[in-house]
Amino acid sequence: MLPRLMSSFAADRPDLQLKIITRPSQAVKELISTNTFDIAISELPTNYPISHMEVFSFDCVCMLPKGHPLCRFDTLTPRELDGIPFVTLFKGDPLYLSTAAAFSKMNAAWNVVVETEFLTSACEFVASGHGVGLIDPVISAAFTDKVELRPFEPTITYQIAILYPIHDQLSRVALDFVEILRKAFNDGRVD
Repeated sequence: MLPRLMSSFAADRPDLQLKIITRPSQAVKELISTNTFDIAISELPTNYPISHMEVFSFDCVCMLPKGHPLCRFDTLTPRELDGIPFVTLFKGDPLYLSTAAAFSKMNAAWNVVVETEFLTSACEFVASGHGVGLIDPVISAAFTDKVELRPFEPTITYQIAILYPIHDQLSRVALDFVEILRKAFNDGRVD
């Protein structure tokens, strides 16, 4: 999503130099505190000052490969996903923990076949038919031509935040980009 948004944003700004660095959320929080970057995006929870972040919450959806037998259901629960190959984030991630709890509460077998650090990688695995997964609607939007999406119950919320520098003001161009980013997050928002 970010490369697409950044490319579109830079199209009218030929002198703009873009830099995108992908790191785990903890590393992102450490980097932004150095004031080396204009903005950062990180999963929550975080110990970053709440006064310098903007939080977005999304209800996760179940992503399935096109034509998967479970596409016949309008909504999916751990009961329907019992034993089905599943792609998820690493153990310890809030999404992993919430998903594990949902399966446990319904006494359903959670068959994790892939753990990955980033949701985009999870989407690629699902699109390639390697399993199903719970994904936020913003990240999943780039894959909708390759997958099917279904609501998931119980609701599992995924939260991210735009982190702002603590000691510096944002430039005009950074503020303009934040508006585009905010719109993209709000368009994908389900709460």
